[in-house]
Amino acid sequence: MSRPPSEEQLAQAFRRAVERAWETKEDLFAAVDHAVLRGQSSPVTDDPVLLAAIRRTARSNITAWLQSVDQNPFDPVPANDGLDAVAVAAEFKRRGLEDESIVAFRDGQAAAIEWWVQVGSEVISDPSEVSAFLTHGARSIFAFIDATPGATQDRLERRQSRIVDQAARRRDLVLELLKGGTLDVEAQRTLG
Repeated sequence: MSRPPSEEQLAQAFRRAVERAWETKEDLFAAVDHAVLRGQSSPVTDDPVLLAAIRRTARSNITAWLQSVDQNPFDPVPANDGLDAVAVAAEFKRRGLEDESIVAFRDGQAAAIEWWVQVGSEVISDPSEVSAFLTHGARSIFAFIDATPGATQDRLERRQSRIVDQAARRRDLVLELLKGGTLDVEAQRTLG
C-alpha cells in the first residue's frame, strides 16, 4: 500500500486540476448547464431571461469554487451568495418553484463532481494521490453546495425584510401627510 500524499502534493494536484478546469471550462459549463436544465419545467425553460440567469449563477458557482481551491485547497470554500444567485432564488420563489431550484442545484453538483473525477484521473497517476484528491475534492464541493443555498436564502430574506421595512416606513409617512403633518428632507427622500 502506498503512502498518502503530503499536503503539498495534494495542493499541487488541486492546482493542476484547476488549471485543467480553466483549459476546458466551456465543456464544464456545458455539462453543468445540461444537468441543471435537464429536469426543469417549462415555466423555467420557456423563459430566456431566467435561463440566462441560471447559467450565470452556475458559472459563478463554478468560478468561485475553482478560484478558492486554487488559492488554498484546504480552506472551506465560502458560500456564493452573489446578486445573480439571489435574483434567481427570488424568481424561483416568486414562481413557487423552490423545489425545482434545489433539484437543479443538486443536478449541477453531480455534474461538477463527475467532471472533477474525470479531471483528477487525467492529471494524477498515483493511486493514493487520486484517492485523496477525490475524497477531499468531493468533500469540498459538497460543503460548498450545502452552504450556498442557505447563504443565498439568508441574503434573500434580509433583502425582502428591507423591502418590507421600506414599504412600512413609506406607508407611515403617507399616513402622517394625510393627517396634515409635515415631512423633513429625509422623509421626503424616502417617499421619492
